[in-house]
Amino acid sequence: MEELKVVMAEHQAGLLRYAGRILNDHAAAQDVVQDVFIRLHQGWRNGHQPAKSMGAWLYRVTHNAAVDHVRKESRKRLLHERQAEEAPLATPAAQLRD
Repeated sequence: MEELKVVMAEHQAGLLRYAGRILNDHAAAQDVVQDVFIRLHQGWRNGHQPAKSMGAWLYRVTHNAAVDHVRKESRKRLLHERQAEEAPLATPAAQLRD
C-alpha cells in the first residue's frame, strides 16, 4: 500500500494534466486517473510486481482509459441525439387527450 502512495505522489499531477488534455474536462480526467490507480492497486493485489517502467505503463493506461471515455461519451451523445430525433413531439392538446 505504501508503494501505491509513492507512485501516486510521483505521477498523479502529470497524469491529471495528460488526461485533461485528452478529455478537455478536469472532472473526467480525475475519474480516469483514479481508475488507473485502482487498476494498478488491483494488479499488485493479484501478485503483479511494480515495474521499472511504471511511468510508461501509467501513461499508456491513462491514454487508453481517456480514449475509452471519449468513445463512451460519444456513443451516449449519439444515442441521445437519435432518441431525440425519433421521439414525437407532444403538443399540449395531445397530452390532455392522453
